[in-house]
Amino acid sequence: MRPSKSSSISPRIAYSWSWFDYYIQDIALAVGAFFADEPHRIAYRSALDHHGLLTHPARKIQVSSPREVTVKQLSGRPLHTIIEPRSTVLTGAEAAGHGALISNVERSLLDGATRMDLIGGADVLAEALSAAQPDPAALQDLAHEIGAAAALRRIGSLADRLPVPSLANQLQPLAPPTSDIQLEPRHPATGKRPFRDRRWRVAWAQTPAAIAAGLEQ
Repeated sequence: MRPSKSSSISPRIAYSWSWFDYYIQDIALAVGAFFADEPHRIAYRSALDHHGLLTHPARKIQVSSPREVTVKQLSGRPLHTIIEPRSTVLTGAEAAGHGALISNVERSLLDGATRMDLIGGADVLAEALSAAQPDPAALQDLAHEIGAAAALRRIGSLADRLPVPSLANQLQPLAPPTSDIQLEPRHPATGKRPFRDRRWRVAWAQTPAAIAAGLEQ
């Protein structure tokens, strides 16, 4: 997580914030210039990083857009375009500066829970959830608007079981779950799982204690 800004921060932390501000503005400038005439949204790990929710910076620039582009780099960084329908690409977006749009905190979390392979897995989502202070009602409403029922279940399970104080017991499934889903879809649904959340019907590839321990390191 990025250090909090305050009037009493050390010169070293102030320097890191100066670098971070330059870094995110550089990305916004590059994305805004390239996607100026296209609906787009800086998303996934890039958005979580922009909001200061990750310890390790994102290496790639991830942008959701209705069309794939042939350009592979922006501002010297790899560009990964994620195809998304025009009907939802701007939902939950906010200005990032320089004409670029970016997922707001709630959309960033839902995106990450939808495609954990694009952010680095459940440990990264847990880190972001612990650092963020999303509005539970806004998260719930946005999940309904973009059809992210499974993502909300994963977030709800993590929030309740870690727990995440700002979200624990504050969310509800969009509909009663009728079958199990994987916390991390990249893990096959075979064999015994270390933990199964009965309320959210989410099967974990790690125990809640193991993920919580990673947050304390």
